[in-house]
Amino acid sequence: MKTTSAVISTLALVGSALAAPTPQSSFQGLAINSGSPIQFASVSANDENFWLRYKSSAYCPPGIECSNTTSTLFTGGKDTLNLKVAVPGGQQVYVNDVGALRYTEPHSAAIGVGSSQTGFGVKKEGQFDYLTYNGDGFLACPTDAEAYLIYVRGASAVNDDAKCLGFDFLMGPDSAPAAWGYS
Repeated sequence: MKTTSAVISTLALVGSALAAPTPQSSFQGLAINSGSPIQFASVSANDENFWLRYKSSAYCPPGIECSNTTSTLFTGGKDTLNLKVAVPGGQQVYVNDVGALRYTEPHSAAIGVGSSQTGFGVKKEGQFDYLTYNGDGFLACPTDAEAYLIYVRGASAVNDDAKCLGFDFLMGPDSAPAAWGYS
């Protein structure tokens, strides 16, 4: 009887270890659209939007020791996506009701009616990993300042705008420390 109990206990421990989530590595995003002005542009977080050819807006509150990270870094990619941050509660990435790629404010999980935090995935092609949303790539739409706002393909806000450029979201390696948060 003791042997049976020991075997069951061991199997339960092994099963729970196998079921435990593994840490997700972090990555940076690079746009891939050969021959375009966005080729190899970094994905940047600024003003709760994601951009190409625009600066990241990492934030550190006064009186807190923070890293000097200036890049936008991500974690996840398996259904959900987050920013790599130290702020309590983190910052989640989501797609709003018109298809724009956005992120939450520090200390808030508010995403708005009609928005979705799920649907992100990773597509492997050769030795490279690409972030997808519902199995598809992303769009970069130009703004007045030569920067590009990021949307998911099929976004209602874009209306098949010929100026928008489709791109693949290459998940580049990252070894930088987390930002405190992005503003």
